[in-house]
Amino acid sequence: MIAADVPNVSQITQATVGVPYYSLVFDIDPAVTQSLVVDIGIAQAEAGVPIRVDPTETEVADTALRLMRLLDRPASIPVLQHQLIRELHYWLLTGATAPAFVRWA
Repeated sequence: MIAADVPNVSQITQATVGVPYYSLVFDIDPAVTQSLVVDIGIAQAEAGVPIRVDPTETEVADTALRLMRLLDRPASIPVLQHQLIRELHYWLLTGATAPAFVRWA
């Protein structure tokens, strides 16, 4: 997971038709972030380690997958998209990546 708009280079080393590689670019919505910060009472984070590597948390991966699965059912997108986007913001704000996102709120 990359929590800032920085140049990056990556290489897919393992992927098959049966086990594909997925990538999702998700732009953080400042309005959703600010609303959640108020709703759940998150304080402004102090500066932490500027660069770190963390595995994607289960809740983030699960929500992102459910969001991508909406593409298989386009009629569900107008109904479900916004709540899944809000949920994804919530997990990013409350998980290991929180310090990187709370600074943007």
